[in-house]
Amino acid sequence: MARGWVGAALLLAAPAAAQAAGAFGGVELGAFRHSFDTDRVLRGNTKSDSATVFGLKGGYKGANSRIYGTVHLPRTEDDDHTAYWFNLAGDYLLPASGSLTPFAGANVGYYGYDIEDRYGSKDYGLTAYTVGLEAGVLFSLFQDEAEITYRYAFGLGSSDNGRGFDGDLRSVVSVTFGVNFGGGAGENGAAQ
Repeated sequence: MARGWVGAALLLAAPAAAQAAGAFGGVELGAFRHSFDTDRVLRGNTKSDSATVFGLKGGYKGANSRIYGTVHLPRTEDDDHTAYWFNLAGDYLLPASGSLTPFAGANVGYYGYDIEDRYGSKDYGLTAYTVGLEAGVLFSLFQDEAEITYRYAFGLGSSDNGRGFDGDLRSVVSVTFGVNFGGGAGENGAAQ
């Protein structure tokens, strides 16, 4: 989990670094769902979990592409479930249509999920690498840039804590609304 805090601290510093040409930072809020293949059903007769998600990101935006990292911190309905998802993404910015700039890209990441037992110790833990696709649209929001993004990723190389059952991450899906600062924010290639 210490690696998670280091990644989060780096992305929190990204908005301050956004003064450099093309650098940007941002925040996201949205919905998140992760699904598992397990040899037992997780709490509530389900093999998936939904959450609201808060994300921080930072990266570089060029004329028709961008590359950035995102830390997603989902808040599940159960207080004893915790998750995190770190992504590195690259997007191609399609030609603008009016004030909208559609984009499509790919992402790779690292995912973690823990469930605590009723005594507060970790009952189940799962980590996995992820690879997936994303698409969305950028648009101007006052002096900044906003976006709506859909991400889908598959789990690869899952490992669990070996507490008597096996688990694999099947997929992670998020739909978010975000605001970006710096890096030409508000200048998404569309007519202003």
